[in-house]
Amino acid sequence: EELGLSGAIRSYEVKHACAGGTYGLLGAVSQIAIDSIRGLAAPAIVTMGDTSRYDLVSTAEFTQGAGAVSMLVETNPKLIRLDLGVVGYNSQSVDDFFRNIGSSVAKARGKFSVQCYKEALVGAYQSFKDKALRSGLHHVAPGKHFLDSFDYVLLHAPFRQMPVEALT
Repeated sequence: EELGLSGAIRSYEVKHACAGGTYGLLGAVSQIAIDSIRGLAAPAIVTMGDTSRYDLVSTAEFTQGAGAVSMLVETNPKLIRLDLGVVGYNSQSVDDFFRNIGSSVAKARGKFSVQCYKEALVGAYQSFKDKALRSGLHHVAPGKHFLDSFDYVLLHAPFRQMPVEALT
């Protein structure tokens, strides 16, 4: 009500930090695309945040902190347009970090967690590349790298340079 919104809106919460925010954005973009076919597209607001707390003097201490972002998602965006025609995914069952029930700090297996991230990013990249090439929407010019055929590619980055390290 503080935003002047009626109760006739869709509202839901997704957990799991960065992945939850990504799924919220993908869900909003998908819903707007579906609604626009019927001429009913309304904008969406996606808000995501995370607070990561680890024990001091632990391998994960340097990644702790908090962050949040809110995005207005609409049919004709003014800042960035997302092409969700091809999205790469990778899921694995790993135990690289967790938070015990009742604890305010997470536990991390630092080097193992970095290795898990690198393997997941390479898997997601390969999924993305395979889908893009099979779709026929993206072609790679001779002598060029696959990613050169895109203006931008969005990647999750737990800390600076991690995606670059994973893909080199």
